[in-house]
Amino acid sequence: MSLESSRYHGLDFLRASMMLLGIVLHTAMNYVVHESPELWFQSKNPTLLMDVLLTYIHSFRMPTFFLTAGFFGAMLYRKKGLAETLRNRARRILLPFVIFWPILYIIVASLMLATAHIMEFGEWGFDLSLVKDSPKVPLLSTMHLWFLYYLLLFYLALAVILSAVRYLAQKTKLKFTSLFGHSVTFNWGLVLVILFTAYLKVPHPFAEVPTGLSFIPSFPFALFYGQFFMFGYLLYVRIELLQVLEKRSWLYLALANMAFLVTLLLIDSEEKGLINVGDTGHIILSFMFASSHWLFAIGLLGLSLKYLKRENKLFRYFTDASYWIYLTHLIFTILFANILYFVEIPSLMKFVIGVCLTFAICTLSYHYLVRNTAVGVLLNGRRYPSKTSCSPLESREA
Repeated sequence: MSLESSRYHGLDFLRASMMLLGIVLHTAMNYVVHESPELWFQSKNPTLLMDVLLTYIHSFRMPTFFLTAGFFGAMLYRKKGLAETLRNRARRILLPFVIFWPILYIIVASLMLATAHIMEFGEWGFDLSLVKDSPKVPLLSTMHLWFLYYLLLFYLALAVILSAVRYLAQKTKLKFTSLFGHSVTFNWGLVLVILFTAYLKVPHPFAEVPTGLSFIPSFPFALFYGQFFMFGYLLYVRIELLQVLEKRSWLYLALANMAFLVTLLLIDSEEKGLINVGDTGHIILSFMFASSHWLFAIGLLGLSLKYLKRENKLFRYFTDASYWIYLTHLIFTILFANILYFVEIPSLMKFVIGVCLTFAICTLSYHYLVRNTAVGVLLNGRRYPSKTSCSPLESREA
């Protein structure tokens, strides 16, 4: 079987895993020590462990997701063409966003009002005067569905880029994709990619590009994640380079963890005021953080190719369930944090309870209320018969 005809079960599950990690991420946010404009909830006894976990997940989760999304976007384009790719993305991304965003916004906004009341008065209630608005977290935001919003933008940009590249290739006879191989096969090429990412991170405190939650697109944010999406797209175009990633996967991950440890130390120094934006230490922080993004993303991609070559029924099930779980999980991470606020147990225990209950409820709701329904068709692209609902065998496209 040729590389291009493979089904890439491992990459599909890797992308789903990054979505499922949203449960861990958003639960951990309720118990961090350091305050943020994005966080309304403040635990009675926060733990620094949650801050570390949050930063660690941030270092690889969305870079890996957008890289795999770009890879499968290229696969879809090569199989179906540009027009059908855009129609497919409208059905699988735009339509779910349009349907679920209003519903989720009402529920999540109501829960966050309850959170604000608990934080202010120590009891359940609703008070519209507690509503917060800021440039970083607009009142009318895309919430956790921002990744769908930006995926749509990336596909629109891709349509423009593909048209321009085809035109330039005809005029100049330059093979653009041949230049891409250097970013994977040659170490200095990868360093150049990392340097560009670091350049995007340097202007921001803690080398963290602010999340674009507004409906008005953030160009720096779009450029930051767009580079991973385009890298994934080009990786499918140069499919033979997957073998390089597979061979080097453990090396990349070892280097990624080393870069993250340095990043963590430098973030702590910036938090204590020992280094500031613009300082040499901050520039090094930006480079190390960027290194962890890329090394984790390509390392995890290579690892999934190395060890998940065949379809696994359980993995496939959660690959299908991941879309629904991600859409609905924020409701329960907020709800359980509010409920557990009044329970006198360690934050780490609250975190574990919140993750387990959220995962269980979202999975059960998917299995019994979504999988074999029209909603399941919308999210998964097909309806699974009841008798095979626990063991899907067909491969899903992008």
